[in-house]
Amino acid sequence: MMPLVSIGPLRLGSYGLLVMVALMVWWSWSERRLLRDGIVLRDWHFMVIVGVTWLAGRLGAVLIQFPTWSSFVDQMIQIRTLEFHGWAALTGGVLASIAVARHVCITWWRLWVAMALPTLGAHALVGVGAFMAGSGAGVLWDGLWAVEMLGALRHPVQLYAALLFGVGTWVLWRLEARRPGHTAWGAVLLWGGVELLTAGFRADVWLLPGGIVGEQVLALVIVSIAVERVMIKQANRDAAKA
Repeated sequence: MMPLVSIGPLRLGSYGLLVMVALMVWWSWSERRLLRDGIVLRDWHFMVIVGVTWLAGRLGAVLIQFPTWSSFVDQMIQIRTLEFHGWAALTGGVLASIAVARHVCITWWRLWVAMALPTLGAHALVGVGAFMAGSGAGVLWDGLWAVEMLGALRHPVQLYAALLFGVGTWVLWRLEARRPGHTAWGAVLLWGGVELLTAGFRADVWLLPGGIVGEQVLALVIVSIAVERVMIKQANRDAAKA
C-alpha cells in the first residue's frame, strides 16, 4: 500500500487517513453532543480515551501471540499499525471513559449516551480503511463480490461491518428525536448485532471447542442484554403514557 500523503516524517496511507478522519469525526461530534447534554470535557480527556483505546488494541494484538517476556517490548514497538485486537481496544476505551466520567463526576452511562453515535460512525469509517489496507481478511469465498486478500478470494468482511455500522448509525440518529431514551442501548444492540453477523465471515476468529466462534458468543450476550433493556425502556414509556 503506497502512502497517499507525506508531511515531513509522517507518511499516511489510505487506512491512516481514514483513521484520522474517523478520529476527527468522533471528537467533534462527541463534543457537540456532550455540550448539548451539559457535559464539558477538556481536550486531555478525549486524548486519554483515544490513547488508552489505541494502546489496548495494540496490547491485545501482541498478547494473543503469547510472546515471551524478553520479546514483549520488542513486539509492542515493532508491531504493525494495522495489528489491533478489536475487543481489547473496546475494553480499553470503556475503561478509559469510565475513568474520565468519574473525574468529571458524572455516570459513565451519561457519557455513553452522548458518545454512542459518534463512536459507531467512526467505527464505520475505520472499517472502510481496514478493508482498503487488507486488514482483517474474510473466509475463503468465490462469490459475486469476493475480493482478493492474502492470495485468495475472500468475503469483504470489513465492508460488511462498515456498511452495517454506517446504516445503523444513520437509523439510530433518525430515531433519536422520537425515542431519545433508546439511543444508548440501541447503539449497544447495533454493536453486538454487527459482531454477531460478521464474526462468522472472518478468518481470524477465536474458536471454542466444537468450532463455536467465541466472538459470536460474547456478541450474543451483548445483544440479549441490549434487547432486554430496550424492551424494558419501551414498556416503561408505554406505562407512563397510559
